[in-house]
Amino acid sequence: MIRFNQVSILKRTTNKINKKYMDNIQDLESLLHKIKSRAEFEISDTHYYRPINEGLYSKNKKLPYKGAALTISQDETNKAQHMIEISLLHPAMATEIKRPLAMGNRKEILEYLNNNNTLNNIKKDISEMSQKLSAL
Repeated sequence: MIRFNQVSILKRTTNKINKKYMDNIQDLESLLHKIKSRAEFEISDTHYYRPINEGLYSKNKKLPYKGAALTISQDETNKAQHMIEISLLHPAMATEIKRPLAMGNRKEILEYLNNNNTLNNIKKDISEMSQKLSAL
């Protein structure tokens, strides 16, 4: 008869979950840094690429949102046009609010991501969008 070690089984199952949790503003900075580094290598004005998506989940049940995500996508008809969106997920996970942050070619998107005011704009957008989510 084979006995399984319950602790090792639990460790294996919890390691498979790759959710990154958001606790404070430093996590937003790391999210912005990740999307910047991916955008520099993946965005192309001449070739198709998959949408770039980075997100964080929140353990704080007092917040009116469960998670936040930044997405960079390419226009289907004009490959040289890109859009950055921010989205918040309602705690019930039934509603998602999206807001575009910037549009343009590769150079304009990278300039927006490297701008010093981008983090402040994202914080402001999250606070405005979370008020809308709390009203739902």
